[in-house]
Amino acid sequence: METLAKLFAATPDTDEVSLAHCHLYSLEPLVPLLKQFKELRHLDVSHNALTGLPLEMAQLARLVALDISGNPFPSVQHVLPVLTGLPSLKSLSITFASTTDEALVMTALPRLRILNGAPLPFGPSSAISLGTKEAKTRTSPVSWGLPTEHVQNVASIVSVLKGIGTPIAPQSEEDLRITRMFDQQMELVSMALKQETAAGDFGSAAMLHAKFKILAASTSLATQKAGECNAELGLAIQSLTFLHHELITSYHTLVQSLIEKQQQEAQVAPAQLQQLLDVAEGLEADLQESAAALAAEKKRAAQLQEENLRLRHQLGDTRPRSPSAYGNEGKSMIVRSEPPPPPPLQPRKQLPVPPQVPHVLIKKDKVSRESNNSRTRAPTARPEAPETAPAKCLALSPAPSSAVKNLTLKQLRDMIQAIYASKKKHDEMCIENEAPKETMEQHMYTYLNQRFGLQTLIVEYASAIMKGCSRYMQTDADVATFFHVVRNEVDEGFLRLKSKLEETVVALLRAFLRGLYPRKSEGAINRILQAKLSDQTLLSEEEWHSVVKYMYDSHDSHSIVRLVETHMQHEEASNNAKSTRGIGFSILRKILLNYQMHGRLRMLEDFCRHFEQVDTETVGVIPQKSFIELVMRYTPYKTQDEIEALVQLADPFGNDAITFSEVVEVLFKDIRSHKAQNSTIGYP
Repeated sequence: METLAKLFAATPDTDEVSLAHCHLYSLEPLVPLLKQFKELRHLDVSHNALTGLPLEMAQLARLVALDISGNPFPSVQHVLPVLTGLPSLKSLSITFASTTDEALVMTALPRLRILNGAPLPFGPSSAISLGTKEAKTRTSPVSWGLPTEHVQNVASIVSVLKGIGTPIAPQSEEDLRITRMFDQQMELVSMALKQETAAGDFGSAAMLHAKFKILAASTSLATQKAGECNAELGLAIQSLTFLHHELITSYHTLVQSLIEKQQQEAQVAPAQLQQLLDVAEGLEADLQESAAALAAEKKRAAQLQEENLRLRHQLGDTRPRSPSAYGNEGKSMIVRSEPPPPPPLQPRKQLPVPPQVPHVLIKKDKVSRESNNSRTRAPTARPEAPETAPAKCLALSPAPSSAVKNLTLKQLRDMIQAIYASKKKHDEMCIENEAPKETMEQHMYTYLNQRFGLQTLIVEYASAIMKGCSRYMQTDADVATFFHVVRNEVDEGFLRLKSKLEETVVALLRAFLRGLYPRKSEGAINRILQAKLSDQTLLSEEEWHSVVKYMYDSHDSHSIVRLVETHMQHEEASNNAKSTRGIGFSILRKILLNYQMHGRLRMLEDFCRHFEQVDTETVGVIPQKSFIELVMRYTPYKTQDEIEALVQLADPFGNDAITFSEVVEVLFKDIRSHKAQNSTIGYP
């Protein structure tokens, strides 16, 4: 699969793929990659261990030639349903187990034109005459339009290869098959050469590429013979052949692109030159018109000066006039006033520094949490202010950060929302089909696979997402929540609580504004609310106080008020501003979400340690046996009937796969009561 992926990355427009002697047992995993080759016409999967063909191969609509010879198919009937579904199949190479298989293939594939390298006659008698006719002479290279000497040299190499390893007897079935396959390859090369030379001025490059294809026609036999002598040698030659093919194909593509670029430049150059000449002629004509207009203005100015002098003499004004006076008078008539100078640029106002938001408290890394299992546990307090020290984060991808692409905060948030939406639809489908659910981490890879398909892109974007989480989680509560859910430190039920929290805050703020402005219309209330939600206006102390005190009890509301006041004091100290007792809605939202998430982390901290003891594969999914063991450890007071009821709730369809979030959902009351007891009596 890696070989096929590399070939697609190097030459996605190739029309020929060879997977001969690759020790393949099934083509089903390769069909999605094969479908990405839009120009695939020739496929060689000969000499493998295939026992059947997947039905999805019928989607290769442009496949013309298929070689499946040398595979241990039980019978021809096992592959005929797939072969009949290939709409463009014209050439087929297959090993027959009996003489009747040939006629069966002829009957099932009436559009077939070449079978095992031999052309098929047209007409109703083709199935009968095929078994009795063989190619007596090889077509001359001259008729193919190929270099005769080069073809003969490669043919002599093929003859030498027949005697290496297990010798191939002359005029045997294998010898005739190899000869027919070679002739077929020459015909295909000739057709490709004619198409390339007819498409453009690629004569020399197309001929060199054709010579390479002629030489490549013998590589399959060379690899086979080398493998017969030494298996490792055969694999090495196969790898070298692939690299050589990739290099030559890339070089040929580069040459074609350079030739096309040169032709385009040659076509564009005359047009650009003509355009420049037209522009130059236009400028010259404009200059001549301007010069003529200037001369006419000067002549008219001189006439006006003479008329002015004549009128002065007639009026009796005989005072001498300096030439400069006349000159200024003349200039006043022909010189236009210059535009006023532009006003001086105003200094740019310094943008206000955005308010600093409290950092999200990140739990310590899972490794340190496991190492602390045996330590004495301290009494648990209520959620405190989030820590501001940077937290250590473990990336899920092994790629170094310097090699991972950087996502902006908007790109990361959009990606997270897309994963949430996809996960919701996937969970609904799992319930309908009675299938096991995935963890958020597993579905992240499922979503990336559905969106990109290629493994390299999946790993690249997964690494970019985790790198972005490590980068933005201290300043964005949504990113921090996603990070903890992916690491199975917070259950997915918290996402529903988070959405409910945001809706409740907006509803309480709307109710407060409606009570504050009873005479205003609903539209005016909505405009005021939107201005506050978009941070155009700040929330007053009375507004955010009422929201916090209504949502939380006295202890939690006091803690949140202290967090908000600490943030405002920090902003006043950093900006040297007067106290306004107001705060932006986005800042209040972050503080509330961080406080709520921090409380969830503290509540699940002890339970996560118990879950990790039974999650031996550390994937966030456990079987029923491990779930029962977890319940007996965490809640030893439950009876057998209660445990069976919990198993039925956690795994209603009997898939023997229960995610971390499903476990938290069915044990949530026990987790909360367990946390309350530990907070009251302390740890032993």
